[in-house]
Amino acid sequence: MKNYQINLKKELNSIYPTLEHLQGVNPNGEHISFTNHYMMKDEQPFFGICGEFHFSRYDFHKWEDEIVKMKMAGINIIPTYIIWNHHEEIKGQFRWDGSFNIRYFVELCKKHQVEVILRIGPFVHGEARNGGLPDWLYGEPCNVRSNDERYLFYVKRYYQEIGNQVRGLFYKDGGPIIGVQLDNEYCHAGAPWEMTTGTSNEWINNGSYDTSVEEHHHHIEILKEFAIEAGMIAPIYTGTGWGGAQASPDTVLPLWGGYAFWPWIFYDESIKEHPVTPEFIYRNYRKPTYNFEPTYDPTTVPFACCEMGGGMTVFYKYRFQLPYHSVEAMANIKVAGGCNFVGYYVFHGGSNPLGLKTPY
Repeated sequence: MKNYQINLKKELNSIYPTLEHLQGVNPNGEHISFTNHYMMKDEQPFFGICGEFHFSRYDFHKWEDEIVKMKMAGINIIPTYIIWNHHEEIKGQFRWDGSFNIRYFVELCKKHQVEVILRIGPFVHGEARNGGLPDWLYGEPCNVRSNDERYLFYVKRYYQEIGNQVRGLFYKDGGPIIGVQLDNEYCHAGAPWEMTTGTSNEWINNGSYDTSVEEHHHHIEILKEFAIEAGMIAPIYTGTGWGGAQASPDTVLPLWGGYAFWPWIFYDESIKEHPVTPEFIYRNYRKPTYNFEPTYDPTTVPFACCEMGGGMTVFYKYRFQLPYHSVEAMANIKVAGGCNFVGYYVFHGGSNPLGLKTPY
């Protein structure tokens, strides 16, 4: 019989401060910062538990009850998409009333002491029409999700509108907004254009345009500058990192995720059954592994998630019967692999609102 020894005194992973450009202080002197393993609040480790809730997809009369329920379930951060097409369906006409009232939603989160991450796009995907980009934008002579000056003109105007709505509600002001996500799945995913799903299947560009990595990083830097100019100054700026998406730690905190079920594979109509998922295999996220191939040294940045999808029950024309225990299993896998910042996507459901011009 062999004898084995475990040396618990051996330090396998050193912990040190990192991402010095992603931190902030509120009026009470409380400080948000990061080590290479986890987020810190007031110099103490903080375990972020994010629950996605898209405010414009739910009746604003019920927001407060739902926020309270989410807090009771253990959620301490609510990320929410601001879906451009919901707010500027008609060019130049912005809607911030009723269920489009982002300020009221954030104020309710503040009332119940839940932090907020604004996912401001401009492209959000979110299984929304055009990935959230307004229809009229496609009548403009510009390339969306690029450094095209005309496109950036409209993005900057949109960011200014958002900034005006949430002014005074950021962490530095004593508000609950601790983070801002710039674009979504940039250089990784597009989305169906208008209602072409299942017919001509026309897709919005993912932003890559066969241009250089440096150009992609510059695009995110421009979006960050626009956000700051619009008054959206937060301790944390984030970007999705999976599948080749451009999210450099020099600018943002890369966020990751995983899905137990992949409805997108059925765009290939030759696939009739879902394959066995590799998501439920324990892995070490301090080094590259399945669905985690960072362009940076993963030992220098905390592994954080924003989209841990147990499965997407609604995805365009697809409908899944989701075994709900897969959600708990996904969380178990990610935390065991080194994740100290989890994100359930989506935690709270909703429906796209009726449009002023289009009923979908």
